[in-house]
Amino acid sequence: MLLEEIYLHPMLFAGIEEIDLTGRSLSQVVETRFYMRPTGGRQTFRIDRLDDVRARLMGVSKDTPILTAHRYLSFAQADNAVFSILYCNTQRFVFSQQIGGLSHE
Repeated sequence: MLLEEIYLHPMLFAGIEEIDLTGRSLSQVVETRFYMRPTGGRQTFRIDRLDDVRARLMGVSKDTPILTAHRYLSFAQADNAVFSILYCNTQRFVFSQQIGGLSHE
């Protein structure tokens, strides 16, 4: 249904690969371990087709249209420090998300 690839700024998130992320949200880890909150971000959406590997992971054919979202999150320390690509099979499911407010404390 959903496949997400996340890319993190290597200096800001140094050591994150050593943290057990099981059952934890990335935003929770970023706030409690790295003491950062996003200051802004943007998303773009388009319809795309998958390569062989991603299609196999999602259990669809390469010809299945997939909603692709590119998400960028900026922090005071760096713009676009988090970049993710979400691949969403919307043929049988609705893509919906709730986004909390950004704090400017």
